[in-house]
Amino acid sequence: MSEVIIRCATIEDIGDICNLEKQYPVDMYSIDTIRATFDNDYYENLVITIDGMVVGYISITIIYEECNLVKIIIDEKHRKRGYATLLIKKIMSDALCNNASKVYLEVRSDNIPAKNLYEKIGFKKTNTREKYYADGMNADIYWYFLNDRAD
Repeated sequence: MSEVIIRCATIEDIGDICNLEKQYPVDMYSIDTIRATFDNDYYENLVITIDGMVVGYISITIIYEECNLVKIIIDEKHRKRGYATLLIKKIMSDALCNNASKVYLEVRSDNIPAKNLYEKIGFKKTNTREKYYADGMNADIYWYFLNDRAD
């Protein structure tokens, strides 16, 4: 059986994170942007590994009572196996431990698989930001209130 581990990302993971970013070029972060998140105390970056290989990452900020899920990417070959859900549930737990009461995110309006995942977890769409992304795509805004968690 494979060993699945969620851990804090390190500077040594930046190459793997950049490779994950390349799989989603429409909103790809540059290496400088990724590196900057490691230098910012508000960011928390986690990776999920299978037998030591990075197959996904999540980046969040926690400021006061709000946790912003900034980015999540799972390697194309490892999607639909529950790894994104594991990462999201981990950041929800971390957010609660840091006195956050809610998690929010922006997702491209055309990213149906991601929206389905967020809704399955219990996020609720609250509004849309028109032409939010550089290519003119709208962003749907989702919120999850941690005090309402059932798990």
